Order: sequence, then C-alpha cells, then structure tokens
Amino acid sequence: MSRGLGRIQPEVLALIAARPIRDEERDLDRYELTRLVYGVKPDENDFHRLTDAQVVVVRRALRGLERAGKFARLYRTTRNREVWATAERAAQYERKMEAMRARLVKCSVPRGGGAKENTYNLGTA
Repeated sequence: MSRGLGRIQPEVLALIAARPIRDEERDLDRYELTRLVYGVKPDENDFHRLTDAQVVVVRRALRGLERAGKFARLYRTTRNREVWATAERAAQYERKMEAMRARLVKCSVPRGGGAKENTYNLGTA
C-alpha cells in the first residue's frame, strides 16, 4: 500500500503543474527539474553542478508520478534528455504530433505503380 507522495514529488508536481500549457512554452527535462527542486546556483563558469544522487531522486520521483498518471514523458531532446509534462500537456502534444503525421502522409509521394517513370536520364537522345 502506498504511503502517498515522497519528499520530492510534491515539489516536482508543483513545478511542472505551474507551467502554462502552450506549444511555445519550453518543457522541463529531468536536469532542469533537478536544478529547480534543489535550488542549484550556477558556479563561476555558469555551470549548474548537480550530483548523481540529486538527479536519481528526481528521476525516481518522476517515474512514480508517471505511474500515478500525473505526468508523462513527451520526448527526448537531442542530448538524450527526457522531457516531462502534465497529462494535459502530453495529450496536447500527442494531438499536435498526430496532425503533423497526417500532413506528412498526405504530402508523401505514392510508391509503386502510381508514379510515372522518369525518362530524362535513360540514355536516349
């Protein structure tokens, strides 16, 4: 039986839930959430030094909230970081991706017998 939310989960929940649901709004990845939860300030080189333990605690909190249905992973960034959002934002993102896939399918070139063969480079003069 669950004992409820852990120590970090309410903070993560509040940080993600406080963000407006807009397409233009930048979603938070696990490292940004860790920095905000622990209040890590940048050093003299403008780096946020996070410990492995801090990142693991936030990752476990996110996975627990995902199992509870409060959050969802949206996508991975180019740096292979998981981006998280509320369930409503995830549904909005999925609708946007479905619309993009539908447009791509609509614009794609048909394969097979439907296309005419190009004859400009067959060596005939």
